[in-house]
Amino acid sequence: MKEVSIKKAMGILSLGGLLVVSGCGASAQQTFKSSSPVSVEVSGVQEGLIGNGKVYAGTVTPSEEVKIMSKIPGKVVDMPVEVGTKVKAGQVLLKLEDKDLQNSLDKANAAVAAAEANVESAKTAREASIAQADTGVVQSKSGMVQSKSGMVQSKNGIVQSKNGMVQSKGGMVQSKSGIIQSENAMVQAQDNITKAQSAVIQAEDGVKDNAITLKKAEQALKDAKTNHDRMKGLFEESLVSKVQLEQAETALVNAQAAYDSAKVASHTVQNKLETAKKAFTAAQEAYANAKEAYTNAKEAYTNAQEGFANAQEGYTNAQEVYETAKEGYDTASEGYASAQKQAEIAKSESGIKASEQMLKQAQVNVKAAKDALDDAIVTSPINGVIGAKYAEKGEMISNQAPVLVLANFDKVKVLTYIPTSEINEIEQGSQVQVNAIDFDFTTKGVVKTISPFDEKGKGYPVEVEVPNPNFKFKAGMIVDLRLIPKGAEQGILVPVKALEREKGKAYVYVVRGDKVSRREVKIGKREGSFIMVKEGLSENDMIVTSNLALLSDSATISYRKE
Repeated sequence: MKEVSIKKAMGILSLGGLLVVSGCGASAQQTFKSSSPVSVEVSGVQEGLIGNGKVYAGTVTPSEEVKIMSKIPGKVVDMPVEVGTKVKAGQVLLKLEDKDLQNSLDKANAAVAAAEANVESAKTAREASIAQADTGVVQSKSGMVQSKSGMVQSKNGIVQSKNGMVQSKGGMVQSKSGIIQSENAMVQAQDNITKAQSAVIQAEDGVKDNAITLKKAEQALKDAKTNHDRMKGLFEESLVSKVQLEQAETALVNAQAAYDSAKVASHTVQNKLETAKKAFTAAQEAYANAKEAYTNAKEAYTNAQEGFANAQEGYTNAQEVYETAKEGYDTASEGYASAQKQAEIAKSESGIKASEQMLKQAQVNVKAAKDALDDAIVTSPINGVIGAKYAEKGEMISNQAPVLVLANFDKVKVLTYIPTSEINEIEQGSQVQVNAIDFDFTTKGVVKTISPFDEKGKGYPVEVEVPNPNFKFKAGMIVDLRLIPKGAEQGILVPVKALEREKGKAYVYVVRGDKVSRREVKIGKREGSFIMVKEGLSENDMIVTSNLALLSDSATISYRKE
């Protein structure tokens, strides 16, 4: 919603003087047409909506309000803002005297330098102690290395003898496994011989049975052919029926099929016999091979047993040598352990850590001093305008009370209270027409919050957010709120007092530089002190809102901007 309001510079002529001129017989318009410019108020027309809901009174508050307090007490040396000053986030609002704070920071930095020197001194002392202790460790370790060399040599003897024992044990296991495998192979080969022999016998019996079956099928085929030829001749002489001939033909076909099947079976059983004979031969060869493997495995097992006994004796001897070497190494280790303890004591960082803790504390003090110095400058946390000022340059302030009050008026909040009977007619997001009571201005807002709690009998608090780009609304102003229903009529709104009516028509005076143009307009619905203009004006026009009776078309006017 746009609004431009420019008020007249009053005081050129008094109303009494105007009446005197009017009383001399000329009209007021004719009088001012030929005299000084008419002082008027002008207003920009507004694009808006006409609400038809109930009217509620609301109080304007800023969208944000921050009480500015100093984190530390001190004397104000600079405060470059006044009530009404617009500020941006991060802008300096006030500065405190920081001489003592700067001195404290310098002292803290000096303490850090001293603590750093103490840390370096402790590190140097520790390095000297470590060097002395390391010399003792090296000497003791030299004796341990010599004794361990003998132990390593004896350990190699143990390892070598143990490897021989493991290898011979492995040979025993492998040969034993070979015996078991060859025994299993012999058993399996013998079983395969038995099965193959049985398969040969079965195959031979099958060949014999098939030969008999083939001979029978061959004879049955011959008999069927003879019978078929005889029946065919008798049928041709009409001595037998066709059914008897067909029966003879069927018998011939069946006999032929039986004969063919017997011939196929003959080949099959012959193949089975050949396969069975080959399997029998292979089984005999496998048995012979398994028997030979069994003999070889037994010999290998005996040899492996002898090798294991020899290796076991060597392992026992090597262990005895190792135990002797280990005793010498243990004695050498005790001396090395004692030297290491001395080295650990020398490496202790307790002195360094104590110095480092003092350094850390000094660094913390520096940060605290720097933070205090930074706190001597107070900046704005938001964009806004100074609404209140409780101190001046040169005054002492505490950290317990606000120094400034900062508010953001880019948007404002309007708080109103809705009765119980009407609260359910309002929803979040509903558009609201906002009318200033003390000046001609109408705009729109949106319902942001609806409290579910009644405010001590006053009604339910409802908060409306309203854009305020030209800073028209200020905290504490009272405005009228009216809900705008969906589909509400939208158009140009002008103050009712800007209309001049004549013979059923409506006119307004449009500003053109220092002149006015009388223009006819078509009006619509009226809402309070505003009325909808349907035709005749555009949003950028400015119109006269006062002293219309003193004006005529092309009259000269004077006004000043607020």
